[in-house]
Amino acid sequence: MFYFMKRNLLFLMLGLSSFLFFSCSSNDDEWGGNGKDKYYIKYSMKGSASYRGPFAHSNQVRSESSTIEFQDKNGLSVEGEYGTFTFTKVVGPVGKSFKPSLSASGRDGGGYSAQYQGSIEVLKNGKALVESASGSGSGRVYITCPINE
Repeated sequence: MFYFMKRNLLFLMLGLSSFLFFSCSSNDDEWGGNGKDKYYIKYSMKGSASYRGPFAHSNQVRSESSTIEFQDKNGLSVEGEYGTFTFTKVVGPVGKSFKPSLSASGRDGGGYSAQYQGSIEVLKNGKALVESASGSGSGRVYITCPINE
């Protein structure tokens, strides 16, 4: 009798472990991916913000702040930059439903000057470029790049 209980317990343990083994998956579908393709978003922004008072000479220019906003996996992220800057950030992996956006803003006009040039690149599996968008502007620039693959 003990032999049959031991054998049944062994089959039960094998069945349970195989159920757990085959039900687990290494695919990360948390961000809407199909389990095969992962998308990475590369945000880039170059810019400058400064203030030149009335009748100011070139040595009387002071740096000003800029605000960078971009979409990451947790929502909207905000970072600050000062003067002339180069900003680069990579977010991922994300799924096809992710909506990349990038913006920069600063004071412009009345002695203030803010100039921005930015881009978004969508890379499939970290290699192939599948989408891109760019924009430039004074005072504020806003760029979106939906994943339409």
